[in-house]
Amino acid sequence: GGGWEGGYELKRMTGRGEEDVRKMCRLDDVKKLRPGADPMASTWNVRSEPKVVKVWDIRASCLHARYQAGKMKIREDIDMMRRKGMEMKGVPDGKVAMHGKGGYEYNGERMSTSYDGVEGIGRLEKDVNERYLLHSPGLTILPSILTNGFNEHYAGTNAGAVYGEGCYFAENIGKRNIYAPRDAQYYEGDDVEMRRLYEKMWGAADENDHPGNVYYVLVCRVALGESVEMNEVPYTGGHAKKGYPGVFAMNDRAIQQGCYFRRELANIPGTSRPYHSLIGTAYDRWREFIIFDAGRIYPQFLVAYQRHP
Repeated sequence: GGGWEGGYELKRMTGRGEEDVRKMCRLDDVKKLRPGADPMASTWNVRSEPKVVKVWDIRASCLHARYQAGKMKIREDIDMMRRKGMEMKGVPDGKVAMHGKGGYEYNGERMSTSYDGVEGIGRLEKDVNERYLLHSPGLTILPSILTNGFNEHYAGTNAGAVYGEGCYFAENIGKRNIYAPRDAQYYEGDDVEMRRLYEKMWGAADENDHPGNVYYVLVCRVALGESVEMNEVPYTGGHAKKGYPGVFAMNDRAIQQGCYFRRELANIPGTSRPYHSLIGTAYDRWREFIIFDAGRIYPQFLVAYQRHP
């Protein structure tokens, strides 16, 4: 089932391409991280070094086409800004895959960008602030993401939505490791799509190579475009805090009426176009990147890993 058109395929990666993806899944030296903690980290071993088991290239032409259209819309917005004498700010320095001559850098290491996971997608595209970012999916929605892509309307179903109702990404696996659910064993239930996915990942049920107790992370291309930063947690005691002009397309009156969940970003100053992404910096240890339009996300690689102390 599946196939290239209208579905997805998983191709096991080897060689330089696999090594590049492995580098993106290395845990930061916790001693070098800034002080602070994630509010959910107390229940998860965030210091557990991932041991990558397998890396797959996700091949999904429909998702690729949607992503190309999403980047085109960002380019139109950026062109409009330039005509007004404005320039895209870009993403503040951090442990994001940054651009370099002939490649990109991640955690200071030069990596290959010659690997084309899907036809038509090559190097990271600086003009739309394209970055490799990580997302830990819930096990039950992983088949849907691989088939239909991300859906921002399901925000918070896996781990909450403190910065609004969007799709959440991180630049470091230490952050995503907090939310990754454990996959204890090979799936042999009744869900047809889950069975199909496990056959693609681990082989047929009677001869599968599932190692037990694995976790998954998606390495995605994300077009961040023009970002807005949010350095405070927007909710306190179940009530939305006021004072976020220029971040969400919502006024104080709407907040007072109980509209606590944010779906739309404010317009870029001087334009009628909304920001393309939000960078959450309320917690000192890790930044988060939130996308409110799933067309700006392309899940390119799937990684299975185990936690090792």
